[in-house]
Amino acid sequence: MLFATPTRYGAGLTIWGDYYDLRHAHDTISHFFNHSPMEYGLKEYTLSLSYDIRHAYQRDRQIKKFGMDELDTVEYLGVNVLWPFFLTQVALVRQQAAYVPHTEREQAGLYLLENCARAALLAYDKVVGQELFLWLKHPHSFPDDYLTEYFNHVTRLFATEGKAGKTRFKRLPRLLRTLHPISKEYTAFKAKLEVTAKEKGCSPHELSDWGDWPDFKW
Repeated sequence: MLFATPTRYGAGLTIWGDYYDLRHAHDTISHFFNHSPMEYGLKEYTLSLSYDIRHAYQRDRQIKKFGMDELDTVEYLGVNVLWPFFLTQVALVRQQAAYVPHTEREQAGLYLLENCARAALLAYDKVVGQELFLWLKHPHSFPDDYLTEYFNHVTRLFATEGKAGKTRFKRLPRLLRTLHPISKEYTAFKAKLEVTAKEKGCSPHELSDWGDWPDFKW
């Protein structure tokens, strides 16, 4: 059974499952985006979640035993994902579900990913978690020219600035609201990248920040 737990300091969640659970989640995301007309940047950004999940079922991430005794102990595989990444990626998968033909199996996989978000959010903070889950379930429509580097920018702000734990978690709803394509924060970020891109003679979509992140508590 695919499930999730919040990380200790609320930076994200750990997705847990056996090989088949994680493979199903991976295949669900891949299905919606391998058949999607969505622009390359948004597609690659969301497929990075399936990449993380693939490394989990390949046993490259976390391995933990759950259970009380030898009769019910099970070994599960897991992977950490930061909240802003996971919530926006799942929102994009849900967006594509409206356009890409799919079976009950793929729909079930998407519901399981959304349930992972809900369970881990509420386990960490019921009030803020409910607000964040409502954000996830609200219809989102990111345009094809959306600069996915802004997702990285917001996630870095969330993970590395301010006090870790509940204080940081409470900042997340406000940060997610800035992801809207007409928010003042996003439009300012986009304008800055467009100026830099013009100076370098390239597209804003070709600009990426490859700098190392400061240490943060998961």
